[in-house]
Amino acid sequence: MKISVKNPITGTTLTHEGLLDTGYDGLILLHWNTYVELGLRKCELPRKLWPTGVSVTGEEFPLRTAYAEVEFDGARRLVPVETYRDNTRRLIGRGFIEPHVTILDGPKKLLRVECGNTSSSMET
Repeated sequence: MKISVKNPITGTTLTHEGLLDTGYDGLILLHWNTYVELGLRKCELPRKLWPTGVSVTGEEFPLRTAYAEVEFDGARRLVPVETYRDNTRRLIGRGFIEPHVTILDGPKKLLRVECGNTSSSMET
């Protein structure tokens, strides 16, 4: 899924592809370099409000969290985005798609997200 992420203070914007991860209950997990390049450390929540991530091995680590304006298929939302040092993944979680109708059609290898009056389809 293609999304644009904008720093609400500086206006710096980057567009990239993110993978829909239904096992991630957050909204957006950014690549560490994207987070830094956007200057999102200027928008971070206080450290005591950062959620804790848990690896597949059970290791816990803090998720740096900042507010950013995220655009998907013409719809814009100010949402908390997360990352951690050296993260290389770009994920779109259940929290982001929850307000939308989302259709995963495995046999056709198709993902469709309907945002209000529009829909965006993507073959996987």
